[in-house]
Amino acid sequence: MARVGRPPLYNNCLDLEAAIEMYFEECDEGEVREVYDTKSKSVKKIVQKLPYTMAGLSRVCGFATRNALWEYEQKGEFSDTVKRARQRIEEQRNVRMLTGDAAAVPSIFDLKNNFGWVDKHEHHSTQDTRIQVEVVGMPQLPPSAVAVLTGQPQAIEGESVTGLVTSPDDDVVDAEVTTQDD
Repeated sequence: MARVGRPPLYNNCLDLEAAIEMYFEECDEGEVREVYDTKSKSVKKIVQKLPYTMAGLSRVCGFATRNALWEYEQKGEFSDTVKRARQRIEEQRNVRMLTGDAAAVPSIFDLKNNFGWVDKHEHHSTQDTRIQVEVVGMPQLPPSAVAVLTGQPQAIEGESVTGLVTSPDDDVVDAEVTTQDD
């Protein structure tokens, strides 16, 4: 069956690597900006390095969206190439944030949305918390089963308890209760 759709932008990872490197060089060279110098009361030209972005990388590589670049990451031959580029962008974002060269909030937003970072929440409690669960729609257990499951395995007249399964702490985990009909 013939493949349908648009032909791939890159047939080998060397071409993709060249486009990626061109993007990083373009960012490192920066862009010329004009700024007003209040001391000399004149306009000066400065070169400002550009931050690496997934959107910029996707654009320079010829992709319509950054998702298209991520799809290349799923292709075996291109996977490591795209992962290294993503790591380079992530590293720059992280370093710029930690050194104060970039605002923390937008950097964190970018790291969460493009690199899978998440906030970690830990909850610790010193209290013994018990949860009572009510099961609806289940047949009611015979009294001996309730006794076994609550840690009081005593046979009630007309029933016998066999097959106790306990946890390492000797808590009853499972039991088989048979009812003897009169």
